[in-house]
Amino acid sequence: MSLEDLENAGVLLPREEWGQRDLTTTANKPALLLIGLGALVAATLMYVGDGRTLTWIGCGLYLTTLYGFLWLSVRAVRRQLARRRRSRRPG
Repeated sequence: MSLEDLENAGVLLPREEWGQRDLTTTANKPALLLIGLGALVAATLMYVGDGRTLTWIGCGLYLTTLYGFLWLSVRAVRRQLARRRRSRRPG
């Protein structure tokens, strides 16, 4: 996607507002940290498993953390869009 596509979709701020606001995330930071730690544990299990049972447990955990990261990111973008829509509404 291009920058124009992202602006038209409402994901990015308009260019005239770039650099005007604080860069804060709407993602749940503790959940993001937990997902990151889970991915590290999954990678360790896959390495230590050497193709045996622990490898497959690590693969399953990795896929779970990947899905969790995707879900968390989509929720954060939706929350950000909702916040922008509320702030643009005439009072």
